[in-house]
Amino acid sequence: MSATTNTVYCYDRYDRVKSLALVLGVVTGLASGVLMMGSVQADVGSHVETLPRVVITGTSQAEHGVAQLPRVVIEGKRQDAADAQQLALANPTAAAR
Repeated sequence: MSATTNTVYCYDRYDRVKSLALVLGVVTGLASGVLMMGSVQADVGSHVETLPRVVITGTSQAEHGVAQLPRVVIEGKRQDAADAQQLALANPTAAAR
């Protein structure tokens, strides 16, 4: 008697593309690392130049003073509920605002 197995082989049609993307990512990472190390080694020979110190003394003078706007006071009173309904019925465009 022979034993039969029901094995289903899965096929990923994007397997080659994924492998290529992985290889390109690793190669790009290594290349960028090598390029960055080269620039770090090139900067080792540079020197630091100290510039002379500059001291500024004095106070700033405001050319224009701060202008203050005039104070506006708005006064009003609440209308009774009956008056508000009458106004809404008399002028529907004003009530919609």
